[in-house]
Amino acid sequence: VYYAYLSEIKEIERHILVFIRKTMEAKRSIAGNLTDEDIRLTQKAAQSTGGESHMFKGLLRFTELADGTLYGPFEPDHNVVPLLASHFKHRLRGKVWLIHDTRRNSAAYFDGSEITFYENIEAPVQQAVQGDESIVGDRENVVRELWRGYFHSIAIKERLNPALQRSIMPKKYWKYLTEKL
Repeated sequence: VYYAYLSEIKEIERHILVFIRKTMEAKRSIAGNLTDEDIRLTQKAAQSTGGESHMFKGLLRFTELADGTLYGPFEPDHNVVPLLASHFKHRLRGKVWLIHDTRRNSAAYFDGSEITFYENIEAPVQQAVQGDESIVGDRENVVRELWRGYFHSIAIKERLNPALQRSIMPKKYWKYLTEKL
C-alpha cells in the first residue's frame, strides 16, 4: 500500500482504499486476485515504485560538494526519495548527503546520524552536475575524469550496443551520469 501510494499515479488513492476495504472484508490477503481492477492497479503501482527504487539504489550518482556533502540529484517517475533515504543511510553510514528529487523539488538530507525530509527546495543542480568548481569539491572533477577514462577504456568498440544500453537504462536518466556528460 505504501509503495502504491508513493507511485503518485492518478487516482491511486481510490484504488488503494478499495484494495484495503476488500482485504478487510475478506479477512485474508487478496493481493493475488489480479482479476480485480483495483487490486491489479494497486499491485502494479507498488511494483513500479519498488522497481524504480531498486534501480536508483545502483544508479544514483553523487557529487562531492565543496563542503564535503554528497549531493545526488535525480528525476524519478515515482516519489522514491523515502525509500532511497533508508537505503543510503546504511550504505553511506557516517557521510553527510542530500538526495534531491528535481522533479518534485523534494529531498532527503542525512547529517551523519538523522534523516530529514524537505519540500520545495532549490539547489544548484546544473552547476553540481556540470562540475562547477565554485560548488563541487576539489577532487570531484579529477574523480569524474578518472571514471570517464575507466568507462571508455573497458568499452569494446566492436561490441557497443546502444539499443541494449537504452533498454537497460532509459536515456531519460543519462543526464546525471558522469560517463554520459
